[in-house]
Amino acid sequence: MTLLIHPGFHKTGTTWLQEQLFSDKALFNMMMSHVEIDSLIVRPHDFDFDAGPARFQVAEKLSSSQAVNVLSSEILVGNPFYGSRDAVGLAHRLHAIAPDARILLTIREQGAMLRSLYQQYVKRGGSLPIRKFLNQQCEPGYFGFAPDIFRYERHAALYAKLFGAKSVLVLPQELLARNPRRFVDLLLRFSGHPGLPDDHKLSADRPGKSFPPGGTPLIRLANHLRPSVLHPGGPRASRWIGESLLRLGYFCNIGNSRQRRQWSAVVNPLRDGYAASNRALQPYCPVSLEEFGYVMEDNTEG
Repeated sequence: MTLLIHPGFHKTGTTWLQEQLFSDKALFNMMMSHVEIDSLIVRPHDFDFDAGPARFQVAEKLSSSQAVNVLSSEILVGNPFYGSRDAVGLAHRLHAIAPDARILLTIREQGAMLRSLYQQYVKRGGSLPIRKFLNQQCEPGYFGFAPDIFRYERHAALYAKLFGAKSVLVLPQELLARNPRRFVDLLLRFSGHPGLPDDHKLSADRPGKSFPPGGTPLIRLANHLRPSVLHPGGPRASRWIGESLLRLGYFCNIGNSRQRRQWSAVVNPLRDGYAASNRALQPYCPVSLEEFGYVMEDNTEG
């Protein structure tokens, strides 16, 4: 059975895919955990990376049944908080491990993606306002978020060059939300599976929602008062205050509309810049991206 590699993107329903769909042993065979993928593929320095151990583990865990063998982790497209600068190198590592694999890229309309990623950044301990986060000016040798990482066509074209254009499928998160059965059927058939059986029930569980926009100022303040993933050296003496503000932020709906307007003022100009990218991406996707709200460059001449 085909090996399907799902390298991301972040914020595209990956938690549901990994915890609910790809863990369904009637349809899929999950081959590595996030920890194993990090240890064998992502974390090794370029000087140290060896495809052999990961290749051996894939060979050991390949299922000969009808279930689709799958390797899935959004860390395989790099860390977006720092511009996903290792995305190209990781694609080459995956090709060295499994050159005959098929590639699934899950995407999200860039405006929604930018807003969701900013919330994830704040959730993980970031304290920059959205304008500074999305338009970071870093000192030489240091890196922050780069909007070009969501020019999805560059990722699709890279994987097409490595694995072959027919081995790359792009599916939007919006299709998963609107019609999960069609989403799953498309990816199963792409993977060489007969498709989703009519009587097969998909999990209705969905990951918990993020904090409301109105809670953003409270959580940004909290992130100055506690240690976090992005700020491990944060003060411990005031941690209890930070944790209290963090919890309060998840219930604060005051200012939701104002925050959304502020976010839109920053996000919309960036969103409009993806039109050419989305047009170039469309051949890899079997459904109309424009119908799901993706801004598209006019492909008519004259």
